[in-house]
Amino acid sequence: DNVLKIYQEILGLNFVKDVSGPRWHSDVFRFKVYDQEKGYLVGEFFLDLFPREGKYSHAACFPVIKPFKDGEERCGAVSAIVANMTKPVDGVSYLRFSEAETFVHEFGHLMHSLCSNSRYSRLNWTWSAVEQDFLEVPSTMLENWVYESEVLARISRSDAGESLPKDTIDRLIKAKMLGNAIHWRRLIFLSEFDLLIHSRDEMEFDKAWQLARSKHFSDIESVPGVQPYGSWMHLTTGYNAGYYSYLWSDVLSKDLYSRFKKEGVLNPNVGRSFRKLILEPCAVKTGNQMVLDFLGREQSEDAFFAEYVENQI
Repeated sequence: DNVLKIYQEILGLNFVKDVSGPRWHSDVFRFKVYDQEKGYLVGEFFLDLFPREGKYSHAACFPVIKPFKDGEERCGAVSAIVANMTKPVDGVSYLRFSEAETFVHEFGHLMHSLCSNSRYSRLNWTWSAVEQDFLEVPSTMLENWVYESEVLARISRSDAGESLPKDTIDRLIKAKMLGNAIHWRRLIFLSEFDLLIHSRDEMEFDKAWQLARSKHFSDIESVPGVQPYGSWMHLTTGYNAGYYSYLWSDVLSKDLYSRFKKEGVLNPNVGRSFRKLILEPCAVKTGNQMVLDFLGREQSEDAFFAEYVENQI
């Protein structure tokens, strides 16, 4: 609930839990979303967060109904987050920090889905509508807030109902950079593998895997007869030759977030500007144009690199 309150404040939305509407399982939460200022229905979303037998085992956001306009009337979106977080005990679920980060990432996709405001549904949020370089920007953008001390103080709770101590929050934020070099090297290795197999007609998967892996990640060869790429879901879920976009999206999201850092990380005016200029246009404008509209300048890599300089361990 505290996480949802943060994004309601930032984006100018109200989330109202719907306890009477149909759901596909008793664990699922259903919410209606309203615009705070004008009160109209923006859309609905479902949160299916906890594991159960036979369920999809990853975490993702799925569009159910894409929004569109019929004259002056808007048909709101319906989307769902399906994930596998820590199950509640006595009605309370204490998420690990990594789970909270995953949740807000998928929640970024969810807000992109609900806030899209094009006339045509095909230009509103879906895997095929948003340009690949920008698809992960809204989701990566929302991750920034869980590394802010004032946000962590609000969303963290102990059994006694207390927030994390300031010292723990400070160390948690500092640890963000720990292992990030390995994280990005792995992502670059997978991105090159992705590009290799989608750009050459006769490139063998095993050869491409080892070529990209030894170049960017590790010289240790994979175990013979094992195909690790067989369990890599992004290979077959529409990211064809586009896995690199996770890294580029992080660069763009840090650039966009620099405005929040300058004007206030919980500044609702900046949040509403983000909603209007980044989330609502969706595929109607290019990512470059949306960045220009929001920041008032061309995109830059400076904020991405500055974070690493400022947070060296």
